Amino acid sequence: MVRLLSVASLLGYASAGWTGALGLTFESNKPVEAKSLFCPSGFITGIRVKYGRTRDEDRDLYDFKLKCGQRWTSWSGLWFKNELEDKTYECPAKMYVTGIEVKRGRREWGDKDTYDFKLQCSGVWQDFMGMKFGGQQEQAGTECPSGEGTSGLKVFRGFVDWGDKDLYEFELNCKSIAANLASIRGLPDLKMLGLQRNVLVWDGEQLGAWLEALGLGDLAPSFLHHNVNGGTVFLLTEEHLRDLGFSVVGDRLYFIELLTQLCGIAETPRHGPRRAGDEMSEPASPRDGGAHGTGTTTSSRGRARSACSSRRTRCRRFGRSASRCSRRRGASRTCARCSRLWGSRSTLSCSSSTGSRATCCST
Repeated sequence: MVRLLSVASLLGYASAGWTGALGLTFESNKPVEAKSLFCPSGFITGIRVKYGRTRDEDRDLYDFKLKCGQRWTSWSGLWFKNELEDKTYECPAKMYVTGIEVKRGRREWGDKDTYDFKLQCSGVWQDFMGMKFGGQQEQAGTECPSGEGTSGLKVFRGFVDWGDKDLYEFELNCKSIAANLASIRGLPDLKMLGLQRNVLVWDGEQLGAWLEALGLGDLAPSFLHHNVNGGTVFLLTEEHLRDLGFSVVGDRLYFIELLTQLCGIAETPRHGPRRAGDEMSEPASPRDGGAHGTGTTTSSRGRARSACSSRRTRCRRFGRSASRCSRRRGASRTCARCSRLWGSRSTLSCSSSTGSRATCCST
């Protein structure tokens, strides 16, 4: 006799942050597939579902990905083939997912199991996505407690040989809205990633680990191919990012803003912020043209430090995000332009190491 596994035996009681199973019919006499998707920061703002069906085995296959803020995660990784349908639903602007409802259908002719989904966005239930569906059997849903939003989704898939049934069950992860506000669009913890605080000494692999934590792991090979590391990442422009695989303008601007936040971490010592006039320096080397070298050009690490400091200072002064600062003011501002902008409010100096790319400094 084949033992059937129920979702209750897999989940038990709802654990911290998890809502518990929706309550849909779920059983399996095959190994159960379980996949989890999480937003690295912030909340879920949309969902994408694709459906496929195998002809020989009569398997009904679904796979999922989440939208976190303005970025999509990768697919969950459930076994999938023969795509027949792909649907996306996103919450209206500035709303986030607070619940989900799923309905299950079954057509005995052809042993076809179908599902459709709808989201609750900031407490308001939306319409079903409109997946191909028939023969409704049941419907179930869950929502986060008041004051919480969803940051994760867990999917279970089981299969019963008798009748060729493909069954799915779902669970949401809820987190406090207040607790997550500080982490929205924030950076991953460098210490937890095993990365040094001094970004300028990161090699390509370490930069790739940081990209992976941001959900940009698919672009890490491109950074390695182009020899981009911690010493050169702050020199990247929007044109460079396009060559590295950032095809969407918004993604490029978002990454520039993240670089500015990372720059702030790199420039802030562990024992507090630098005082005015302090310099970030490192021992001279032959490559830098120091006392024992013959080179006359500034190292890429020095240029990166200058670009990092310049970008962070300008954006703080203008009171804008890094992306808007870069977009409206550019990186090639001359000292004369700075004088017109600042007037008598600050003392200006030009950075000789960046040539025509003058740096506006407040001393």
